[in-house]
Amino acid sequence: MLLLVEVQNMLSIKSWPKTKEPASYQEIYNHVEHFGSECSQFIDIIEIDYYQGTTSTEIALSKDRITHRALSVITIQTWSRRLNQLRTIACSKDFCSAESTREFLNGERLIDSEIIALIERINSKIRQQFKVEIPVLIERLNDCMEMMKQYFLSFYQIESIQRIIENDQEEKLHAEDVPLSTLSRECLSYPFVFVLPRCYHRAREILNIFQTWLREDMIYTEFIERSLKSLDKKYREAKQAWELSKSQYSQIKYRTETRDTRLKKLEQTQLETDFFSKQQDYSSKCFKRQIYAMRLYELSHRLKNAHGNHTTIGKFQTGFKDLSKELPELESKIADDLCKTFSIVSKTIGRDWDRLYRELLFHPKRGQEELSNDLKIISRKYERGNTFQDQTMDALNKW
Repeated sequence: MLLLVEVQNMLSIKSWPKTKEPASYQEIYNHVEHFGSECSQFIDIIEIDYYQGTTSTEIALSKDRITHRALSVITIQTWSRRLNQLRTIACSKDFCSAESTREFLNGERLIDSEIIALIERINSKIRQQFKVEIPVLIERLNDCMEMMKQYFLSFYQIESIQRIIENDQEEKLHAEDVPLSTLSRECLSYPFVFVLPRCYHRAREILNIFQTWLREDMIYTEFIERSLKSLDKKYREAKQAWELSKSQYSQIKYRTETRDTRLKKLEQTQLETDFFSKQQDYSSKCFKRQIYAMRLYELSHRLKNAHGNHTTIGKFQTGFKDLSKELPELESKIADDLCKTFSIVSKTIGRDWDRLYRELLFHPKRGQEELSNDLKIISRKYERGNTFQDQTMDALNKW
């Protein structure tokens, strides 16, 4: 009944679901460690059931292999003393299989009932465990190996694991496979007794390899984690440097674009200035050309009239001589009339004398700058009082 409960417990050990991704490697490692512990306990239980026919809690279960070896050796040595009686009865019979042993037992009645019960019990346990417990154990070991192959990174001794699980069943049995080092020769004559012990031994070998694989993978993943942390640190440093370079690049790009814009504006302004300057220069040259053309026209016109002017010079000189004789009389008359005119104008024009001065006709013609200088000189002479009449007289006399 207790063995049935343990088988049910073994069946309750769930394989890692294929549709579920682990949250971390530690979760997988914990699952494998728990699986190894449960499998080891299950092997201990079915082994005790095979050797003693009970799973009584009086037998302490231990993971120490010395305890298992002592139990197996003592039990099989006890069996060998009973089974050795068969050799004295029919030493010529072949007891290499349970079937041949059963045929012999059916034909002989001189064998002790305890020996018959022992052989029947061994045969029953072999059949029972190969039908129930061993398939469950194999299935769980295969599930665990598939899960480790899927998630473990190191793949430590994967070929050895596959070779042990898929080994050839025709391989000959050796005593060291069990391992039982203190068996008698009589006990070794009944190899069917070692069928289940060999399975236990192989299962424990697989669990040992799983544990080795687990330890190696934990070391490997720790190395990977350290490498990832180092790479992550380098990545953060590189990213920080990249962000800094990106910021500097943006600043440099902005400055470059700003300076390019300013340079284009300056070039445009320079072009406009040069164009305006050249346009002014061109206009000035065109104006000078027009003046030169007008002067040339005037000179050519004068040249044409020069001959006519030469004939009138004599008449002008004669008239000038006659005028010089009459000049003193004319000057006194003109001066008297002009003074009267100046006096009347100075009294009536008032403060507008400067505008009058600018409108007077000069020969030769005076420029605006010369007129302004004349007005400044006259204004300085009469800075105080109402002297508009004096200023007008002075301006007219200067004219």
